Formats: sequence, C-alpha cells, structure tokens
Amino acid sequence: MAKPDDDSILTHWGILLVLRARLTPKIPGEGGKSAVELLLRRAVEKFSEAVEIKRNHHYALFHWAEALQSLSLLLSNDSEKDQLKQQANTKMKEAGVFQKKWFFGSLETNGAAGLLAHQPPHSFFIRNSNTRPGHFVFSHLTRDR
Repeated sequence: MAKPDDDSILTHWGILLVLRARLTPKIPGEGGKSAVELLLRRAVEKFSEAVEIKRNHHYALFHWAEALQSLSLLLSNDSEKDQLKQQANTKMKEAGVFQKKWFFGSLETNGAAGLLAHQPPHSFFIRNSNTRPGHFVFSHLTRDR
C-alpha cells in the first residue's frame, strides 16, 4: 500500500536520475547500452510508478515525457525511437501542460522579457528553467511598461 507522499518521492527520484544522466558521459557500457541510457530507463520506470500511485500526477507525467524524449535521442533504432517519441507526446498531453495558455515550455530569459513587454500589468507565464533542469520559472509583469 502506497503512503501519501510515495508518488512525490518516486517523481523526484526520477528527476534525480535524469539530472544524473545529463551529467554522465555518453560512453557505451555493458550490452551496448550507455550509462546514460540505463539511467534514463530507470527514470522512466520511476515516473511510471509515481503515476500509477497517483493518477494524473501532472508533475510526474511532464518529467516522464521529457525522459522519454531524451532517451529517444540516444537510440539508433528508428522504430524504438519513434515509439518513445510517440509515448512522450502522449504523456505530455496527459499532463495537460501544453494546453495551458500560460505555459511556454523552453524559452530563454530574453524571450520571456520580450513576451511580457507587450502585455498588460499582472500578466504572467511559466516556463522551464534553463539553469536548473526539472524546475520551472514564474515570470510576471507587476507594473505598467
């Protein structure tokens, strides 16, 4: 039986595995699989377990999709690559993040400032952090131009 915060623990475990994969050199290991690929596959498992515990756990679904996308970039088998990309798109849709008009995904800081420059006071949006993977940035306009 799952405890109340098990889904959060599994989600953050998956995020840590993805971060570790980003810092690990892409050197082929046992059975032709690199350490990066093994880390990403473990991360995908953790996100899957988290969502199984707490259905529609948007945070886990979003990171699960990112891990699947990263894993697809490593593979040379086009069939598996396409399958992972399709799974990533499905998980992203399940997360519902891109259906929100205030979510911009990956966007540089200068681009964020430019978008807000032409908006009314109190406008905002959320984007992925470029300096802290796995985190989000809340950008808002507090005054008149």
